[in-house]
Amino acid sequence: MIFAFGHVSGGHYNPAVTLGLAAAGQFGWDELPGYWSAQLVGAGLAAAVARVCYSPEAARAMVIATVATDRRAPWNGAFAPVAIGLFIFTAAVVIGPFTSGSFNPARSVAPAVVNGAYDHLALFVVGPLVGGYVGGLVHAALRGDAGR
Repeated sequence: MIFAFGHVSGGHYNPAVTLGLAAAGQFGWDELPGYWSAQLVGAGLAAAVARVCYSPEAARAMVIATVATDRRAPWNGAFAPVAIGLFIFTAAVVIGPFTSGSFNPARSVAPAVVNGAYDHLALFVVGPLVGGYVGGLVHAALRGDAGR
């Protein structure tokens, strides 16, 4: 999805990542509520659509067509989406059994709302947000930007 639509959203699909970027001073705090709202609404719509009519073939075709034909995408030829995808894959394989593979609060909230299943939802929201925030602070400290 970063390859396909990163040029539209800056690749912000995860509220924890957005919080981490704000904590690191790489994203405006004033933009956080709008991005979080969009992320949650987008995840909700995606969960509802996926529940109704999921088609792997359609998803592959959409991503391929967008990546192959949209020259506006800044990710064109860039390694970022591959690196992010490999990280998510590795994290899901290594700690997925302990986290259910959810590192994205929007990705956790949306299916819970669509399915009406809220067991342990707070853990799936708070954990990634705290991790993103702390990660952003550590990144800023290592860069020498702490407190700016």
